[in-house]
Amino acid sequence: MRLTLSIDERRASARKVLRVPAVVQLAAGDRLEGRALDVSSGGVSIAVSKNPRVSTQCKLFFTLPLEGSLHAINCQAVVVHAILSNELGFKVGLKINEITAESKAKLERYLRR
Repeated sequence: MRLTLSIDERRASARKVLRVPAVVQLAAGDRLEGRALDVSSGGVSIAVSKNPRVSTQCKLFFTLPLEGSLHAINCQAVVVHAILSNELGFKVGLKINEITAESKAKLERYLRR
């Protein structure tokens, strides 16, 4: 018997909508500018114009709206999936590997709102 999981069932934590600019700096040096779609404590979904390879290590930069201002979040991530989306270009799932304690605290505050 084979089981298949939906995208929601694969997620380890709940996601919250986030519509802010995002930048992905790939390990090879390419820079992808796009837009965040949603965020969780373990990852971010973004829309970009180019298709990054799955398993590519990267740096991720975005902001979180908290308490009336924007707070910069920088973290290390890995591309876990990328799919073509007619409206968005490529929808890319990034798993956060490393994040500072300060950024993690800000992310958790955003998710609790």
